[in-house]
Amino acid sequence: MIFVGDIAHPFQKPPMWSKMEKPWEKQAATVNLEGALVSDSSPYFFQRVVFNNESICTGLKDFNVKVLNLSNNHIMDIPAAFAPTLKKITETGFLFTGAGSNLDEAKKPAIVSDRNTKWLLLGCGWETIQSCPATSDKPGVNPFDPLNLLKTIKEWRKKNQIRLLCLCHIGTMSWNYTHSQPIASSPWPLLMPGPTV
Repeated sequence: MIFVGDIAHPFQKPPMWSKMEKPWEKQAATVNLEGALVSDSSPYFFQRVVFNNESICTGLKDFNVKVLNLSNNHIMDIPAAFAPTLKKITETGFLFTGAGSNLDEAKKPAIVSDRNTKWLLLGCGWETIQSCPATSDKPGVNPFDPLNLLKTIKEWRKKNQIRLLCLCHIGTMSWNYTHSQPIASSPWPLLMPGPTV
C-alpha cells in the first residue's frame, strides 16, 4: 500500500504527474484529499480556501488510488461543495474515510484489499488545526479524540480480522503548542493495544 500526503489540485487539466512511471504499479494507493472537489475553480482562486478541481479524479485513477482520506482541515473550506464531493468520489469508484454527511458516516473506515491483504483505514482530524468535526446531524470530519478512537478501533477489530491503520491528520505544527504535546503524541500509544500496522 502506498500513502501520499496532501493533494490539492485546483487546475482544470489532470496533473501531469499522474502519467509518470510508477514502481508500485500493482499496489493500491491512498491519498489525503486536502479540500473538496469543484467543477469550476475560478470562483475560488482569490479566496482563502484549499480545494481540488474535479480533474484530480482522473489523475488519481491513473495513479491507482483506491482510497481518499478526507479527515483534514480543508475538506470543509467550501461547505456547499462537500456533499457533491462525496457523490462524485463515490460515483468515480473511490473509497473514502475520515469525513461524512454526519458523524456515523465520518467514523466509518474504508476497507481495501492490496496484494492479498485486507486493510481497514480509519481517518480522523484534529480540531486544533481547524478540522471541522461532524456531529449527528452535521457534515464534517471524524474528530480526533484518543479515547473515542481507541473505542472505535476495538469495535472494528472485533468484527474484522484484518490489518488496521489510523490516518490521523493532526499536523507536525502541533508541537509548537505546549498544551498539545500529549495529544499530538497520542496516536503512538493507540497503536499499542492491538491495531496491526
